[in-house]
Amino acid sequence: MAKKLKLIPFSTIEKRWMKDPEFRKIIKERELHFNVVRQLVKARIAQKKTQADVARITGLKQEAISALESFSREPQLSTLYKVASALRIKTLKIS
Repeated sequence: MAKKLKLIPFSTIEKRWMKDPEFRKIIKERELHFNVVRQLVKARIAQKKTQADVARITGLKQEAISALESFSREPQLSTLYKVASALRIKTLKIS
């Protein structure tokens, strides 16, 4: 029988991350990037899509989606566009 995937709310993960002082420092420095990526992650989770689902739709590797979501590398605008398009996001709030 297939194992059921348990999703963790993004707010729970975000609270856990924000306890780390180094993570908070990085967020402060890269707040704009964080806000855009957070919108993409929230949309992906709300649509019950996995990173693998988004990778398949965009033609990117799952590892690239993971790197985007974990802030391990600076994304190119084309990558953000592909992910937003895959999630059918028309506008992102930049602030």
